[in-house]
Amino acid sequence: MNVRLIVGIALALLHFSCPSGVQAADVVRVSDGPFVSGGGYYIARDKGYFQKLGIEIQHREFIDGSLAVPSFVSGELDIAGMTAAAGLLNSVAKGAPLLIILDRGHNRPGYGYTVTSVSQEVYEQGVRSLADFAKLKGKRVGVAALGSINQYNVALALTKAGLDPAKDVQWTVNVPQPDLMKMLGQKQVDVTDLAYQFGFFAQNNKWGPMIATGDEIAPGTAIATFAVRKRAMCVIPGGHRQKWTLTQRPGWCAWRCSRKPRASLSTPRSPPP
Repeated sequence: MNVRLIVGIALALLHFSCPSGVQAADVVRVSDGPFVSGGGYYIARDKGYFQKLGIEIQHREFIDGSLAVPSFVSGELDIAGMTAAAGLLNSVAKGAPLLIILDRGHNRPGYGYTVTSVSQEVYEQGVRSLADFAKLKGKRVGVAALGSINQYNVALALTKAGLDPAKDVQWTVNVPQPDLMKMLGQKQVDVTDLAYQFGFFAQNNKWGPMIATGDEIAPGTAIATFAVRKRAMCVIPGGHRQKWTLTQRPGWCAWRCSRKPRASLSTPRSPPP
């Protein structure tokens, strides 16, 4: 995962929030999960970088980015780090008022961010790599959210092993990842897929070893994105090289969008609804 992407989002927010004169702080409603990939954002927030440039951050936390979609639809969020999950993509396809603007991370070969862990008991039964996934038939699999990238990883690995993910395992969903790693040690689930820091912590505490990584299961697969609510944005006319502008003040949006466009062969676009 590239923390520079998060810092880039922060800098973009700061750049477009600096008009002349004294004005009230902009309120930007941000969502992120309890993952190390959000380090850049959390550091900037806690050190007061946003506040120094007139941005008030209202933070909401979800145990999985896919669970933030309803809050986007209801207008409770402006920007969020979200998993590249089925719920997000289906919502966009159905017209949800949000835009995916940046890749936040993917399982690049050799740099996997997600890991599949099994209980110590299952490991001792011979499930020690992807080649052993056929032995997981009838086992209990825990993931943070239905349709999440973590569920996708396990389901794909099961499919490659000749199992039917819908019938051959029992799913436990909507459980925070810190709780899932504990459930692994307590033998309440047999398998789980986690962000690396949680899998590493579980392994070090002998709750269950990591047996596969996301880049082994689905190399190159996108696992996270940045999404922005449409009504928090406007488009500067003048071509595809112009920037999206995040703003909470209609006056700013009008000022930005009324600037004289540079020469371009592309057709100017109107602000989204």
